[in-house]
Amino acid sequence: MRTNKFIQSFLFLFLSLNLVAQDCEEFEVAGENCETAPYICDLEGYCSNNYQAGDDGTPNAFCGQVETDVWLAFRAGTTFLELEIEPYDCQNNNGIQAAMFSTSNCNTFTLVSNCFDAGSPQIFILEANNLVVGNTYFIMIDGKGGDRCNFTFNLLNGFTIPPEWSVAGEPSFGCIGEEAVLNGESINNSAAAEFEWITDDGNIVSGGNTLTPTVDTPGTYSLVVTDNAQSCTDTSSTTFTFHPEILLNIPSPEVLNCVDNQTVEIDLEISGVDDPFSFSWLNAVGTEVGTEQTVEVDVAGIYTVIVTNELTGCEKLAETEVFADLDTPVALIDPAIELDCLTDTITLTASNSSQNPDFIAIWTTVNGSIISNPLGLFTDVNSVGTYNLNILNPDNGCESEDEVVVTRNEAEPNAILATVKNPCYDEETGSIKLDSVLNGNPDYLFAIDSSEFSTVSFFENLRPGPYVFTVKDAVGCEYDTTINIVPQDQILVDLDDDFEILLGDSVILRPNLSEENLSFEWLQDTTFLSCHDCETPTVNPTESAYYILYVEDENGCFASDSLRIYVNQKYRIFFPNAFSPNGDGNNDILYLFGGSDVVNVISLEIYDRWGELLFSDNNFLPNDPLHGFDGKHRGKDLNSGALVWQAQVQFLDGQIEWFNGVSHLMR
Repeated sequence: MRTNKFIQSFLFLFLSLNLVAQDCEEFEVAGENCETAPYICDLEGYCSNNYQAGDDGTPNAFCGQVETDVWLAFRAGTTFLELEIEPYDCQNNNGIQAAMFSTSNCNTFTLVSNCFDAGSPQIFILEANNLVVGNTYFIMIDGKGGDRCNFTFNLLNGFTIPPEWSVAGEPSFGCIGEEAVLNGESINNSAAAEFEWITDDGNIVSGGNTLTPTVDTPGTYSLVVTDNAQSCTDTSSTTFTFHPEILLNIPSPEVLNCVDNQTVEIDLEISGVDDPFSFSWLNAVGTEVGTEQTVEVDVAGIYTVIVTNELTGCEKLAETEVFADLDTPVALIDPAIELDCLTDTITLTASNSSQNPDFIAIWTTVNGSIISNPLGLFTDVNSVGTYNLNILNPDNGCESEDEVVVTRNEAEPNAILATVKNPCYDEETGSIKLDSVLNGNPDYLFAIDSSEFSTVSFFENLRPGPYVFTVKDAVGCEYDTTINIVPQDQILVDLDDDFEILLGDSVILRPNLSEENLSFEWLQDTTFLSCHDCETPTVNPTESAYYILYVEDENGCFASDSLRIYVNQKYRIFFPNAFSPNGDGNNDILYLFGGSDVVNVISLEIYDRWGELLFSDNNFLPNDPLHGFDGKHRGKDLNSGALVWQAQVQFLDGQIEWFNGVSHLMR
């Protein structure tokens, strides 16, 4: 045993002293720390370096000082592992140091192999025992004293297994006839990872190279995850199964009719699944008519039910047809004729109703009077009211009904409004115009004294006497009335003799008339008339005028008379020749007097005998002491003496005149 150990030590020392670099064809990536350590599927022949490594800290279970470390991960396939590591091309000729660890958090580490710490480049072996098959372990390689080297692995004993990258997912379920998506996962997020789903008994519709393929057939589906960079492959499987089929059956519904099956129920039987369901019944146009397992309908046609499994969401459709025996008669009464002055009985007909001899037709009324057989499509009535026709199909109880209202045309002519033109005093004939007919049915025809009916409604050249007029309306109802032509007395009108008035005076014209109810029209010089069509107008002409009065009675007879009024245009102005302003209330004010012919005193001036102006006023009416002289000048009473006055006056006829004179102030 000692000799063997000696030989082994010699060979180990020999190889360490005579280390020859073995170039790697391609350096593989190593992690900068525990968290980024790549899985190595096969440690045999792995080669890499720590040229780019930094100091990630020394693990708690390591035997040396870490400065330029790299990390790898593997999954144990055996409980032991013996790994030979060969460094070469070391920059500082210090070699590398290494160890294997287990950890659950990359913070606290447990040493699972020997810990190698050398001072020069040499081949060494890491031995690990008591590994747990399937667990993940980590290899840390560090450059001694910060050295940077290439290195290769030679797996002497034991082996590794691929990591569990593929997670095909839990078994999936879908609805019959529908597609489903499988939800696979991969622990390997490397860009070099590839995915492939395979199946022997299912069917992949799309997405076979993704983590979420679409499938449509029950079976077993396997997700194969391959990392081409590390030549690792992992496979896991799942299943896809259809939910149990919902079995539906709809027994044939009863037939709709008009008696005992005006509505029918559609029953739905469910088997195959004992889950809660929701229901949606649709008619032929897609309108929902029910949400329970049983639906009640009153219309024939196709009905579809959509049954939804509330646990799985799967749907199943079933349909049935509802038939109907609804041969319903047609009851349609023809428009009724009115009762009127000529029609006491009418026949109600229903010629457009159903003619099937097996149908039963019955006429009824609650407020009219049926005077013939009420069975059948025809009947006679003689009273206003509402009449109903019911037609019954005795085979299925279906019936229909119509009604008609019989009315009476109460409109009958009962009066004629006419305009009668009786002959005036000097005329021999008159005329009658039939203006309107009361309460009849237009249009109307007329006849006089039993002549032929016509549309003529104006009759002239009628001598005095009675005339019988007959009117016939559109229905044929007639009405007679007698209208008399009566000769008229002579109308007498007298305006009396011509007369004279003073300028500015007014007078009321009062004609003498032989009758009343006359219309009036005054003509000729009407400028100063108070009205033109009244009986007694007021006039106040400014010059002589001529008036003509025409009167007319209700028969159109007229008469006339005329009158001339002469206007005396002597102007009426008076100014007192004396006044006594002594405060006794008698003649205290000197002011201008005038008649109704004066329309304005343009000015009034009073002077003393030396020509001094004592008083003046403008634009006022006469006969007003407020526009007079009180005998004072500048607030002082004047002495007795003669006063001179002058006035400019405008008259009703438009003339303007000057007047003057002398008046005496007496104290």
